[in-house]
Amino acid sequence: MLGPGVGSAPLFTYIPGFLTGGIRGGFRIGENQDVVIDLENLNDKNYRGISWGMDAPGRGFGFRYNYRF
Repeated sequence: MLGPGVGSAPLFTYIPGFLTGGIRGGFRIGENQDVVIDLENLNDKNYRGISWGMDAPGRGFGFRYNYRF
């Protein structure tokens, strides 16, 4: 409980908006194999969600290889 003095020290006075961009694409290598490439936060913006407690990571890259049998 925060008590009666909560108005003097609010937790969030302003929540800024943010916009990030990313791209994901993939292709098939064979009948049972495919590759997916994922680029995240291309503009490398610093942002934080309300309940996260830490900043989100910067620019990111992902690579995935799938083989179905």
